[in-house]
Amino acid sequence: MIGYLARNLPLLEALGPAPRRSRRAPARPVTPAVPRLADLLEGSVLAAKGPLGRPVGGLATDFRRVVPGTVFFALPGTAGAARAIGEAVDRGAAAVVVDRLPLLPASARTTYVQSGDVTGALAAAARRHFGFPDRAMTLVGIGGGRGKTSVAHLLAHLLGGDQRVGLLGSAHYELGTRTVPALEGGTDPLETHGLLAQMRDAGCRQAVLEAGPRSLGARAAQALPWAAAVFTNSTGPAGVCGTAADEWRTVFASDPSRTLPVAVVNIDDAGGAGLAADLRAGGRTRVVAFGAGETAEVGVVRSPGGPMSVRWPGGEFALVPEPAGREQSENLLAAVAAAWALGRDPRVVLARWRSFAGAPGRLERIETVGGFSIWIDAARSALELQRLLGIVRAATPGRILLALGDAADADAAAAARALAGEVFSGSERRSVLAAALAAARPGDAVVAAGRSHETYENCGDCRVPGDDRRLLRGLLAERGGAGEGNA
Repeated sequence: MIGYLARNLPLLEALGPAPRRSRRAPARPVTPAVPRLADLLEGSVLAAKGPLGRPVGGLATDFRRVVPGTVFFALPGTAGAARAIGEAVDRGAAAVVVDRLPLLPASARTTYVQSGDVTGALAAAARRHFGFPDRAMTLVGIGGGRGKTSVAHLLAHLLGGDQRVGLLGSAHYELGTRTVPALEGGTDPLETHGLLAQMRDAGCRQAVLEAGPRSLGARAAQALPWAAAVFTNSTGPAGVCGTAADEWRTVFASDPSRTLPVAVVNIDDAGGAGLAADLRAGGRTRVVAFGAGETAEVGVVRSPGGPMSVRWPGGEFALVPEPAGREQSENLLAAVAAAWALGRDPRVVLARWRSFAGAPGRLERIETVGGFSIWIDAARSALELQRLLGIVRAATPGRILLALGDAADADAAAAARALAGEVFSGSERRSVLAAALAAARPGDAVVAAGRSHETYENCGDCRVPGDDRRLLRGLLAERGGAGEGNA
């Protein structure tokens, strides 16, 4: 996990508060400085072998991170679970939480705890271990199909004018005072609460969390006290995804004991329209609808010869510059609707639209002085490339020169050849980008697709440094035409 390491139990015990003694009154018990196993696992214990009063210094789901005093959670479905449990015990785990007690007798150093839901027990223990960081912040979740990363980054930017706002996304984590790369496989409940604790301690009072396979896992998200949740659309990398709305419900609205206060929903999307209708019929969640139609509370106004404006009940705001294409317009409406639902003045937050540099690797532009534009995007599939190149085409008078990622399949390659003026591909990324730049003329657009924000590239079974943004800026510097900012 990034940050906060396990505590040194012997040192904490030695430096903990000593009981005060008085001649007039007997010594009173002092609250222990170190939490006990029974406190962290309250409500999650079905059975146990060994004492539940052991002090706990940290939590782990990876046996390699176990030190004396750590509670190890053996998550179901983990490969090599028996070996992992043995390693955790050998490393001095205070307890091992499992879904089935082993036949082995209790260890002198380790307590075995059986839980009916190990992942749920981990989520509850992590909240307690880090001091309930989610209670100190207003949490906004972003779910649905495409656009989650862009909406999360945009909303965090719009909200952050006068305060620190945390961000947990698939590109990176903004923790208040530092930004760190995102974990490739997303975060589990332990990592999620550890990151939230760092945001809280850095002074963040709001946090935007992207929910998805590469960001916040469903089980990590279900137990969080959401103030609002956004549904972007039902479209995934391969097209319309019929399960997107159901997955959103599972993450944000599946616990009957808790009510989601606000749902911000795209009603231009068929799945979003159905989701909004269901939530309104339930009567427990306020629905804020956004979209291009008149029934949307937050929408757009297009006047002949004038700039596009965002409208909401009670006002509107002209956008300069205008969003690039329909998808960016939808993303902006989603972010503004969420901010308005949280009680923020759209005029104030939209004043920050001009300074938004874009989400990393999502329609990201690099400035040049060569008269051509450079775009970076994560598009890999044929459908994603069609959308991306359609947006670039609308903003490009000249040719589109596409540097295609090496992971593109045959359908994606065919779509690229049909839509781009010239396609460059190959296994050596720097050479591919250099060839595209060398062919660019004023009015053209160089599009680096398929890599997004990744700072590495896969070469067989290993990874080597390979950041498209860094490579492109380096190549531009060699030509004498590099810009440092984003458009």
